[in-house]
This record gives sequence, structure tokens and C-alpha cells, in this order.
Amino acid sequence: MRYNLNAWCSLQVFRVYYDRLTEDSDRTWLFNFLREVTKNQLKEDFDQMLYFLDSNSDGKVLCSHRDNSV
Repeated sequence: MRYNLNAWCSLQVFRVYYDRLTEDSDRTWLFNFLREVTKNQLKEDFDQMLYFLDSNSDGKVLCSHRDNSV
């Protein structure tokens, strides 16, 4: 249940903030900031928490700017 709640909260941040950013550098900053906060504050693994966004199944969620999605 913990991963579901964390993933939902993270995706809400992406939906509300990330999608509204217009500069790729700002999107990258937010993505990296959320990765850091997830690790340091939530004590969770960002990539495990958002495993369903791992587009190439390498265990790492990547920031993609092409389609404005994470």
C-alpha cells in the first residue's frame, strides 16, 4: 500500500507541476528534485516506486521531454 500511495502522490506532482513547465531544464530539475526527495525524505527508491514508468525495463525511470511525460 505504501508504494501505491507514494506513486499516486508523485504522479500528482508530475501532473500538476511537470506538465506545466515549458523549459526542458526546468522539467529535468523537477524530476531530479523529486528523485532526491523520494530518497532522502521518504526513504523510498524512486525507480522502484514508479517502476511502471520504466519504458525500457532497465530498472531506471527516465525523464522524457519529447511528449511532456515522465
